[in-house]
Amino acid sequence: MPREIIFLHIGQCGINIGTEFWRTAIAEHGIDKEGHLIDTENSQNSKLEVLFEETRSKRYVPRAVFCDLEQGPINETLAGDLKYLFSPSYMVSSHSTSGGTFARGHYVEGAEISDDILDVYRAQIEKCDMFHGFQLTHSLCGGTGSGLATKVMGGARDNYPDRLLSNFTLYSSSKASSVVEPYNIVLSLHQLVENSDLVTCLDNDSVYKVASNLQSPHSYSKPTFKDLNKVIANAISSMTCNFRFPGTLNSDLRKIAVNLVPFPRLHFFSVAYKKLDLKSTDSDIRSSIESVFNSNDLNLFSSKFNEGCCLSATAMFRGPIFSLNVDQYISDIQKSYSPFFASWIPDHFQISKCDVSNHQTQNSLLVISNSTSMAAPHQNIQNQFRKLFTKKAFLYWYLDAGMDSMEFEEARSNLEDLIYEYGTYEVTKENNDEEYFNEDMY
Repeated sequence: MPREIIFLHIGQCGINIGTEFWRTAIAEHGIDKEGHLIDTENSQNSKLEVLFEETRSKRYVPRAVFCDLEQGPINETLAGDLKYLFSPSYMVSSHSTSGGTFARGHYVEGAEISDDILDVYRAQIEKCDMFHGFQLTHSLCGGTGSGLATKVMGGARDNYPDRLLSNFTLYSSSKASSVVEPYNIVLSLHQLVENSDLVTCLDNDSVYKVASNLQSPHSYSKPTFKDLNKVIANAISSMTCNFRFPGTLNSDLRKIAVNLVPFPRLHFFSVAYKKLDLKSTDSDIRSSIESVFNSNDLNLFSSKFNEGCCLSATAMFRGPIFSLNVDQYISDIQKSYSPFFASWIPDHFQISKCDVSNHQTQNSLLVISNSTSMAAPHQNIQNQFRKLFTKKAFLYWYLDAGMDSMEFEEARSNLEDLIYEYGTYEVTKENNDEEYFNEDMY
């Protein structure tokens, strides 16, 4: 029986990523832009209900809720080329704006429409046979993606505490769009630590590098935001393909969480994405897979795999890949990079395979890793937050919306604890592991 997932696309960034993901999903499942199934004899579509709701008119409507405090992004979606695919009743907006601050998105305008959003996704859940969990796409930089998204997350956690809550979360880039981004991000992380089960971290600078690498060598144009959204959409597609299609080793959100989260608060991941050319020689294939671990240009987040201790990881292969070779490649890479893996966690590297290719490339690899290197980018965010908060700069925008300065202190303390916890497990030598456990036991 399929385990349905409800997607929540919140804020302009989340809606744009979500729209691109659904464009990818219908191409992979053989559904046209009006929701009609083109290939009805395809055995690969036995799990269509995971992402799509079948209507009485035999149309397949995405299990997705689009939310924004402004009407603009949702109006663009309804006027775009997928306007007949989505149901307008699954879109929620207001006539206000968050003003770019977490406070208004979470406590003021966001609070006014949060019940409406709850009613919409609750109606979708009631149509599910075996509801599995939520998948959110949003940005932490603006007021809606940070404030409203965490408000919705809190409601989902309260009403469905036993269901998985997974996030694809975009952090700020080197070129900040707002001076109050550090406030928005730290206040949001306070909620993500407590309410989310899986947080896949992204940033525009890293996604831009990956998009550039995926372009044709003969292309002289720079990647656009649409190209960046395509990269993220492919990552979401690869992460969900094992419970949308049959494969050699299938998975689901809960299995991913069990394999990747050794401690409940340490659920922040980085992902690396690469196309694989299996027409090359075996050495080229192995080198291509290995590049995911030693090249930061393939990572969608600014953390660096080789600058921390990897607690756990999952390699997700798509396409007609020979199982034994892939298993051997990963085993060899684990041995070569053993200093970067936590030796006190056995079988910390899982492999899953899906026989159905991505519609844009025949074979691809997505590596999800939970590494102590996540501490460094969060420390940078903490430093930016401290510079503003020490001077109380721009703080009145949040206090005027009803927040208290103690909420900032609590969020800062929670982030410091998260950074400290990642640092605690950055142990790579076996003798240090033994000393650590001896001290912990006694």
